[in-house]
Amino acid sequence: MPTRRQFLTLAAASVCAVCGTAEHPVAQLGRKPRPMTCPAVVAGSVTNQSGTLGGWASAFVDACGDRQGVDATPPANSQWQYPLLLSDKAGAGGHYQANQVVKGERRLLLALVAARLDPATCPFPAADSGHTVAAGWNDGAGNNYQWVVTFSSFSASNCNRSDKSGTGGTVTITSIDAASVSGSYSGLTFQSLSGSLSGTFVAPRAAVAGLMTPEDFSGCPTRPGSQSCLNA
Repeated sequence: MPTRRQFLTLAAASVCAVCGTAEHPVAQLGRKPRPMTCPAVVAGSVTNQSGTLGGWASAFVDACGDRQGVDATPPANSQWQYPLLLSDKAGAGGHYQANQVVKGERRLLLALVAARLDPATCPFPAADSGHTVAAGWNDGAGNNYQWVVTFSSFSASNCNRSDKSGTGGTVTITSIDAASVSGSYSGLTFQSLSGSLSGTFVAPRAAVAGLMTPEDFSGCPTRPGSQSCLNA
C-alpha cells in the first residue's frame, strides 16, 4: 500500500489543480487518447446540510468534479485524483473550467486520491459505507484510495484565499463514474475552525481539455493557469 507521504503528494496535486495554485492540466504520458465530446456543464446539488464552521452556517448550492490522472505506459491510469468541489455560489462547474472564484465564496473540496504500486489500472472504488478523512484504504485487489478534504474561504474584497485542512469526519460514495459522483460527508472538522459540516452531494463532471486517458475531453475549454476574481 502506498505510504501516507505518497498519498498526500497525490492529494496536494488535486487540491492545487482545483483551486488554481498549480500548473494545469496534469501532463499525460503514453499513447494519445481518442478525443471525446465535451459534456455539457450542468448544476450539481448539495442537500441535507447541517453544521457550522467558525460561525459560518453551511450553505453550499452547487457541486462539480473533474478526474485528473497520470498515465502509465501502456496507458493504464494507475494514479488519478477525482476532486469534488462544493460551493456556496452558483455556477461551480463553469467557474472551475474558467479558473474563477467569487468574492466571499466558500468551498469544500473533497479530493479522492487513487493509486496502485504497479502500472495496472486503478478502477473507481465501489460504493461504500464511508471512510475517514486522510485514512487510506485498500480494496484487497491492490487498489488504494484516500479522501483529502479542504475548506476554503475567499475574501469579499479581493478573493484572497484561506485554506483549512480536514482533520476528521467521513466521506461516503453512493455512486461514481467518469460523468458524476454522488455521496455524502459527515462530521467533517478542520484545522483551527470550530464546528463541523455534514451533507449529501451530487457532483457532475465539469471537464477541461486533456486531463485523463481515455477520458480526453479535448473539446472542452483549456483551464487558465492563473485564477481570476469575480464580483458576483
